[in-house]
Amino acid sequence: MKLKIGQNRWLALVAVTLAYSFAFLTRYIWSPVMADAGAEFQLDSVQMGLYMTAFMIGYLFMQLPGGILADRLQPKYLLMGMVCVATVCSAVFASTSSYPAGLIIRAVEGVSCGGIYSSCSKIVSGYFQQKDRAVAMGILLASPPLGILLANSLGEPLNEALGWRATIRIIAYIGIAVTALLALSVRTQDKLGGGVSGRGLLEGAVLYFRDSQQLLLGVGGMLSMFASVGFATWMNTYMKVELGYSGILGGALLTVYSVVGIAATCCSGALVKKFGWDPRRFIIVLFACGALCTILFGMLKGYPALMAVGVVYGIVVNLPSAHLANLCIQRAPEKHIGSMCALENLIFQSGAMLQSYIIGTAADSQGGYHCMWWIFSAACVLSVLFICLFQPKRNIS
Repeated sequence: MKLKIGQNRWLALVAVTLAYSFAFLTRYIWSPVMADAGAEFQLDSVQMGLYMTAFMIGYLFMQLPGGILADRLQPKYLLMGMVCVATVCSAVFASTSSYPAGLIIRAVEGVSCGGIYSSCSKIVSGYFQQKDRAVAMGILLASPPLGILLANSLGEPLNEALGWRATIRIIAYIGIAVTALLALSVRTQDKLGGGVSGRGLLEGAVLYFRDSQQLLLGVGGMLSMFASVGFATWMNTYMKVELGYSGILGGALLTVYSVVGIAATCCSGALVKKFGWDPRRFIIVLFACGALCTILFGMLKGYPALMAVGVVYGIVVNLPSAHLANLCIQRAPEKHIGSMCALENLIFQSGAMLQSYIIGTAADSQGGYHCMWWIFSAACVLSVLFICLFQPKRNIS
């Protein structure tokens, strides 16, 4: 049964958006501290990338279980529990003195964050009617760039002032505040489970993988995320190592990139709704622009030009997010929204996981990071092809 639409649905939306942002904050905080922590542990590029990979393995592992739990249990309490576990992991990681122990902690942290998106999607779909969901999902999906923004705007200055361990510890305090906000602002459902019986645990997964259009949408989004997440992960390191810029300048570029990404994501649903644009064609154009931006960024050297392309890229890679999610929800039966959103996110995030290893390996083998821009551009071109094959359909519930 859906949550009743009440006066505080926007406050609830803010709370779940911050919770999802916290998942990205814990994930991307490794980027600004990676060089210092890697130097302390004497890590190479592949090993540093494995800290991101360990998080992503846990994150992906929890996607389907998290979606099933969101469909069966109270998403509010599930969401609060996951944020709490991620908070504890951040506190423990800040004190670790072992590279293997850090990998385990990051993997557990990834598991705790893995069900956050499906719980947030379930809450949003309960508070907002179909005609307003693209707008609400646009705000929710501002979380990835918001998490990147917080990780870099807070991470780099805190890392330089206090060190990487204190920086990670501060993230735990943020998690405590987010948990408290969820407890105060999100109501529980009237009934548990949304009508999914024990025998139907995997019904949503079966329906998802039988729908070739959902798979086309998922793979297209995965390839785009491979490039956009790779940009956020490696850009700062690229600017330090290849171009000789300071971490502060690299962090400033990522901060601006994230700010425009947040604005683009929040406006995306309302923009398409106002002008009556076709979401699929909108996505195709933006993915093609992403391919062009990655090539340009890899060719440029001057900071103003890099900043300009970074701003454009931040816009074009974040505008499609709400529409990818809403197209998935439109094809999902109401009682399986949590599971289907989780599976779409699983496919999307597999691209984020693969890029850490692929780019790290390519950088080590090539002795630099220039090759990654061609890899990212190729991924964007392939994403266009998959979305061109995708055919939208109205809600089948």
